[in-house]
Amino acid sequence: MIFKILSLLLILAFLIGPTNTLAGETSEPEARIVELLNAAGLSQGVVKVVQSEIPWIYQILLKNGHVIYVFDQNPPYLIVGKVMRYSPGLFPPFEDIAEKLVNEMVASVLPELKKLAIKVGSGPVEVIEISDPDCPFCRRLHGLLKQYKENVTRYVILYPLPIHPEARDKAMWILASEDEAPSRYESVMDGTANAKIDEDEVKTSPAYGKAAARLALMMEKAQPFVQGTPVVIINGKVIHGFNEPLIRRLISNNTAGSN
Repeated sequence: MIFKILSLLLILAFLIGPTNTLAGETSEPEARIVELLNAAGLSQGVVKVVQSEIPWIYQILLKNGHVIYVFDQNPPYLIVGKVMRYSPGLFPPFEDIAEKLVNEMVASVLPELKKLAIKVGSGPVEVIEISDPDCPFCRRLHGLLKQYKENVTRYVILYPLPIHPEARDKAMWILASEDEAPSRYESVMDGTANAKIDEDEVKTSPAYGKAAARLALMMEKAQPFVQGTPVVIINGKVIHGFNEPLIRRLISNNTAGSN
């Protein structure tokens, strides 16, 4: 028996009253849900409304890549947080039921991300990594992926976070030399490039404007998936944070599949 476990960060009941926003009226569920979201001030960020695998619960994909839920009964409930499926064959044995919806959104922008990215390596498994040059977990990810350098092609999207004040300068230094960007990225993540980065030199570089525009585009296209760094995408699966066992498993599975 599959148990449905609701991990609810916030539940709000909207007692709308006897209008067509309540379940059971003649309007389509999507229309009712959009009206409910209007009442909650959330409708402007809605990308898609779809029926989930759970009866009466609809998934709402937002522009920021988050998924919220509406329990479409009387009264309706807005559910903010993760809805997890218990799957005993996995470790840990839980899956986010929103994963498919988010992965579809990711797949739609992957070609653009890859065009903007710094390409490192030429292995059969494609790994998209959204990384902050000063994020310690991004550096751990870099160290892990170096172990698979014969197996992976890395597409690096730089995403310096405000909490790391020097990260933007490092990102700009990496991008200021298009030919050397892969080696510059690796030296930054290895911690061997700090003495080479001259902020004034980067800002006066002829390539500064182009690098700044590329970084801005990287951050714009990646923003919907970023709650923090790193973010890793392997074979369409989005991984938030440094989940070493899962990353190793996905690389190994996809390497075996490419042979």
